[in-house]
Amino acid sequence: MKTSVGFVIVFLVLASNGSTQEHATNVEICRANQAVWGNTQAKLDYATQEKQHATQGLKNTNADAELSYKQLLSRQDEILTCASIDALNSDQYMKAFNFYAQVARDRFENFIIRHNLMQRFLREDAAGLR
Repeated sequence: MKTSVGFVIVFLVLASNGSTQEHATNVEICRANQAVWGNTQAKLDYATQEKQHATQGLKNTNADAELSYKQLLSRQDEILTCASIDALNSDQYMKAFNFYAQVARDRFENFIIRHNLMQRFLREDAAGLR
């Protein structure tokens, strides 16, 4: 009986230490990711290349432009999770979220232009179709 009680106590101590460490690790991972997501130079490079794509037809080879749409959604989801876990830095996470939302919007716009759907979109929008 004493062995069972001792095992339960050890298990509970380890489980509580493990979950505390996991939460700290999650915040640490979020902050490390935020350092990459919030990289000003990478964002500037994306914007510069996207402008060249729009005006000159050059391919945007920035790493963020290479993410699939599903990867963009996953990144946004991860960012929102981090914002809730690490409230002290939520403004930085939201800036990153907005950046990736812009990358997704650019993807939609490029699709519309590539498939000659802009005029149709504008007509339907003017007609109030949402």
